[in-house]
Amino acid sequence: MNEPIKVLKEIENWDVLDENRQLTGRIHPRGTPMAKGEFHQVVHICIFHGGKLLVQQRQVWKRSWPGRWDISVAGCVLAGETSRQTAEREISEEIGISLSLAGKLPWMTMVYEDCFDDWWIVEQKEPLPPLHLQESEVMDARWVSPQELEALLDSGEMISHPPLRWILEEWKQGRNGNKSRF
Repeated sequence: MNEPIKVLKEIENWDVLDENRQLTGRIHPRGTPMAKGEFHQVVHICIFHGGKLLVQQRQVWKRSWPGRWDISVAGCVLAGETSRQTAEREISEEIGISLSLAGKLPWMTMVYEDCFDDWWIVEQKEPLPPLHLQESEVMDARWVSPQELEALLDSGEMISHPPLRWILEEWKQGRNGNKSRF
């Protein structure tokens, strides 16, 4: 008789930061509440090319927002990593391509009760190579116009991160957010 295979997922550890975004020297395991005044870091990366934004659809078995559309790539900063290193790693893991963010800074940082959330804007001048989606996290990916993004947000099919509405407005109006034209 065949027994089910148990997959053990490695526990992610985060560096604990203080309210000034300074390392405290403590490590925190993902999945347990942060203490008051403790922070970790997350990244969101929006990849634009040819007037469109790459969005991904989360797997249906994901604990948060299953099956919903999300921005290009996102993830938690692991212990010992910087925001930039995490953004590059998550791009590679989730959509299977290599992009360098050397010399770039986050477009903005949101501060929540227990995390600093860096939003990166990537304007890809050249077409991306074929995507290789991380099956455990990403079900689908596609390029969307500003109008398609707005429709996904309005219908509730897309996770409505607060910065995403600001990015959409900048994009629709052709403004230069952090010298970006999207």
